[in-house]
Amino acid sequence: MGYNCWVIIGVASVVMPWVQAIGRLRCLVNGCCHGGLINDPLIGIRYYHPRSRVCNISGMKGELVHPTQLYSIIWLFFVGIFLITLWQKGPISISLIFGLYLILTNIGRFAEEAYRGESQTPSIRRLRLYQWTAVVSVVVGILMTLIRIPAPSISPGFSWESFVVALISGLFIFFAMGVDFPYSNKRFSRLV
Repeated sequence: MGYNCWVIIGVASVVMPWVQAIGRLRCLVNGCCHGGLINDPLIGIRYYHPRSRVCNISGMKGELVHPTQLYSIIWLFFVGIFLITLWQKGPISISLIFGLYLILTNIGRFAEEAYRGESQTPSIRRLRLYQWTAVVSVVVGILMTLIRIPAPSISPGFSWESFVVALISGLFIFFAMGVDFPYSNKRFSRLV
């Protein structure tokens, strides 16, 4: 379509922490990506829905669990603020923005995984699978920061084409992260 793909990667890197945080609200409500047991009633949350992963798979119905989704939302908020601030400061290498996105979001993911309690997530050498993927993503992020992509000249402006693309993308993300079919038994019809 004639777009500079590095600009799209840069914009996505600045927006994704916010999109991920919104998606984590769905995880918080549905009980997926849940935390392990905790004894502190000021921090812990409880799940009772029988189709929730907390109840159905992990067998922790009514138990206090870490609100790992909330930990993630808080971390992503700060990452999002940092990346937007960096983006607005002026011309900066988009590969640096993308690399920092990978590094920062996956440092948070690595830490969050230490508090997760999903019994179906495998551990390899005493680290959870998603901690290993976070390590790989941080390494890729570091490598991305070493690539020098000159900051492109961006002239923001309104066009119907950009509006349509944004609308379609927004609807897709809304549907993927926010729509459940609670009375369906089909796989992925509900995020629990």
